[in-house]
Amino acid sequence: MNTIYVRTLSAIQAGMLMLSIVSFSIPTAALADPVNDSNFHPPVVTAPSCTIVSDTADQVDGHGAVPVSPIHPYWTASIPDATWVWSENPLEPASATDGVSKTFTKTYTITGQAADADLQIAADNTYNVMIDGLPLASDPSGDNFSSADSIHIIHTPFLTPGTHTISFTVDNAPVAGSDGLSNPAGLLYKLT
Repeated sequence: MNTIYVRTLSAIQAGMLMLSIVSFSIPTAALADPVNDSNFHPPVVTAPSCTIVSDTADQVDGHGAVPVSPIHPYWTASIPDATWVWSENPLEPASATDGVSKTFTKTYTITGQAADADLQIAADNTYNVMIDGLPLASDPSGDNFSSADSIHIIHTPFLTPGTHTISFTVDNAPVAGSDGLSNPAGLLYKLT
């Protein structure tokens, strides 16, 4: 028997993520002579995959996040399948003028031992990412909306089996005399 191990991510419900290590045992005879055996059919191994992305399942201020619309023209960061979100849309004028900080959370579960993961993130303006209260990444530069940062996560406590909570604290910088359209706030991310 030959055993193939496949790292998989599979969704278990909205806002939750399941990461599994799946093994498949394949009879050695099935791998013996695929070229000369007309009855040979290679085993099909499908590794289901899933990601968690910024969407309305993210929790902020005790409710689901809301999609931000319209997208500000300076928000040129693009992350497939993710949605720009905030706690309200549009941003209240006082929050745009005075600045505001919001924390978004999502819970997920890992089964098996994951080897690595990737996080893409963009925010208006700065962000701080934590998993289970432990710091993962931050960017205080203030222009995180023009391109997404990519963070590769390897062999850390963030990848151990169990239930985890990822949190994103995003700060929108104050701009005097602005409103929610001229000084919007948003979060965009994807964890795979």
